[in-house]
Amino acid sequence: MAVCYNGGVILGADSRVSTGVYISNRASDKITAVDEKIYCCRSGSAADTQAVSDYVRYFLDQHRMEYGKPPKVATAASFFQNIVRASRALAQAFRTVFSTTTPPQQEL
Repeated sequence: MAVCYNGGVILGADSRVSTGVYISNRASDKITAVDEKIYCCRSGSAADTQAVSDYVRYFLDQHRMEYGKPPKVATAASFFQNIVRASRALAQAFRTVFSTTTPPQQEL
């Protein structure tokens, strides 16, 4: 869940990881930083969503080095979209990307 306000975005997520009806982890961090000021909320297969987050973090680091400035939220969202679309297995790994500096609707 995310709430926009004048100063940015507040993110919230539950912490339970389940396997069917069994709760396998009660203290998982589902909000992941992919850049200094860009975060995503993970939902779906934990291993898949973590792998996608790691790839996006890598691509954003490369982007920052190449252009010499922080990436935009739209750039991060585009990386997520391209990775998930490229693999049918990751289609269930739904992602939402937010920035801590600007409400998403202003950059996306």
